[in-house]
Amino acid sequence: MVDFIHLRDVDLGALVTAAEIWATLPDRMHTQHGDVDRDVVSPLAGGAWKGAEANAGIGELRAMSGQMEDAHTEAAALRTVLLDAASDLKTAKEHLTKAITDAADQKLTVDDSGGVHWTAPSYARNLPPDDYDAVTKPLEEAARGIADRIGRALTEATAADQRAAFALNADTRGDDPKKFNGKAVGAGPAQDARRATDLANRLMMLDPAERGELRNLLAANADDPTFSTPFLNQQGPRGTLWLAGMIAKLGGVDAPKGLQEDLKAIQADLGRVLAAGTGKGAGPHVDRAWVDELMRAGREKTDIGLYSFRPYGYQLLGTLLDTGHQDTDFLRLIGQDMRAMERDDPAVWMRNTPSGAMYNGFRLDIADGHGAGLDPMTGLMAAFGNNPEASKEFFDPAKHPGEVGYMLKRHWLPDWAGAGPIPEGYDPPGLDQLGRALEAASTGRTPGGGYGLPGGPHPPHDETMRQIMRDTVATLGGEDGLRGTFAANLRDSVGNMVASFMGDGVYDQLVAKDGQNGSMFHDRDLMRVITGAGNDPEAFAVMHGATVEHAAGVLATHPVVKAPGALPAMDVEARQAFNALGTMDGLRDESIVAAREAGVTEATWNRKYQTLASAQILSYIPHVGIPAGRMMDIYTAHALAADTAALEHGSGLSRTENYWSGWSSSQAMAEEYARANTTNPEEIADLAEDRRAQAMDTAARRLGRK
Repeated sequence: MVDFIHLRDVDLGALVTAAEIWATLPDRMHTQHGDVDRDVVSPLAGGAWKGAEANAGIGELRAMSGQMEDAHTEAAALRTVLLDAASDLKTAKEHLTKAITDAADQKLTVDDSGGVHWTAPSYARNLPPDDYDAVTKPLEEAARGIADRIGRALTEATAADQRAAFALNADTRGDDPKKFNGKAVGAGPAQDARRATDLANRLMMLDPAERGELRNLLAANADDPTFSTPFLNQQGPRGTLWLAGMIAKLGGVDAPKGLQEDLKAIQADLGRVLAAGTGKGAGPHVDRAWVDELMRAGREKTDIGLYSFRPYGYQLLGTLLDTGHQDTDFLRLIGQDMRAMERDDPAVWMRNTPSGAMYNGFRLDIADGHGAGLDPMTGLMAAFGNNPEASKEFFDPAKHPGEVGYMLKRHWLPDWAGAGPIPEGYDPPGLDQLGRALEAASTGRTPGGGYGLPGGPHPPHDETMRQIMRDTVATLGGEDGLRGTFAANLRDSVGNMVASFMGDGVYDQLVAKDGQNGSMFHDRDLMRVITGAGNDPEAFAVMHGATVEHAAGVLATHPVVKAPGALPAMDVEARQAFNALGTMDGLRDESIVAAREAGVTEATWNRKYQTLASAQILSYIPHVGIPAGRMMDIYTAHALAADTAALEHGSGLSRTENYWSGWSSSQAMAEEYARANTTNPEEIADLAEDRRAQAMDTAARRLGRK
């Protein structure tokens, strides 16, 4: 491991100078080779020197001349190794230097061993413990962040040093240690690809050092098409799939931990290699013939040396698709062909799974925790989750009608990766990846991997995105679909999708009088989807937070109506804001009941809901006039206080407590709205509660339960 002080103080100029001085040696060797061949070997071979001794002597001279040419090859290769090492170490040192500079800017100190230290402000010493922790927590977090960056820089430098050492050793060793190596490769992306290809083709026979070098080469170069493309071309499509299979075979549950860790990293980086080599960005890429051959191989079984199981090429490819950013055109070709294969035989993957005690715990996908990898659609959906453009194209109802419904109702392989029986409540990992793919397709954003939408601007929904959302809601909530009962690992994505469409159909449906169907959604379908996703309290918190945010924005732009001689009143849009809040309160009640029926207590549901809700609604909305963000914060504070009181009394959150929680928070928002409009808070709060209570009471009926 390269240590901190050596990287901080290293003089890379000396290494570059050594490489440049070394550069003169190949030219001299090449010149001497030409001189010997022209002035010595050729005259003797073409002259009068004949006989056995002459033949032996001329042979020795030719061997010497060949060694000079081999010396030229080896010296040129070593120069590139030195230059490549200097470049990689320079990058690592720049990262280290920036981390040290940023530490100083944040009033942190870095010692000579790379340790990062902070000092509490003098005034903090006399603070109570909780206040002291609040003051010093940002310093602790900043120090951890700098320490992580220093660690990454040292890891970069160590990897660069190991690659250079391996390359120097390989290029100077050759077939005969007493002779110059005419097969020396050197360094650089193309040379690294040759070296990685040689190691990959000998995967079963690699010792730990060689396996570590293959891991190192892939990790350092995987995203560079000048490495990935020659690597893929040298492996070929079938060789690439074979390599994926061998990784799975060697990295099974019984493999030593070090071997498993290396192969997990190699499998993940092989997916990045595939993405870089098949993309359309700058640099070389594999041609269409390579992809066509990959598709042919995908439909065929691949022999990876297992006793009774030969996976389809597409099953192996699925393990590589979920790392890197796979290209849209590549995914279009692969995805549609994989889908066509399944359309011809819906049970094709199910019938080709290993069976028998010897395969207990066997998995093709060893890298990412997305199941055993036997269902290639899991990998395809993961790739779509990372590429919203490709996902939208795949699910586009105009081009592929019924695809959303088929995938949501599809029989997904369990893909259980454990060694024992499948546990109760287990959902196939493919459904989780399908949720991410639909979220990407309908929102235009790469999902953040959890609850809530990623930060930053959200792309506007186009008609394709809206139709994908319509089809999703119709399938999950419709009478001919799943009627609101769907897998638990879909709920986070569905909650995010509902939140994303709050201003594009969802809010309008929440405020719909008497549950009339809207232009975007059938009312009962959407109510079922919100309640079904709401079985997960954190997903409900995301949807509820989006409702509160949108309602606050509506109130901010619809002031109180003040007519001469009449009581102050809210216009239709302002009243509807409380309709939406009441509908969500009613659906929250239904979600709690459904969760309880599934074995989740009210207290557990509400604590999880509180955790996310308290952290979620913290920002102000930049509307002119009334500070909508303040209404959001007031609403949330009152709601959480009411919920906490219910929990402290041990009641969990019954229908009664849920009603009063909604009343308290809605009343607080209405009063703040009234104060901002210089109007009597009590009168406005009464109007708001009337609307909220009516909407809450009708929620169950809108679900078809009353």
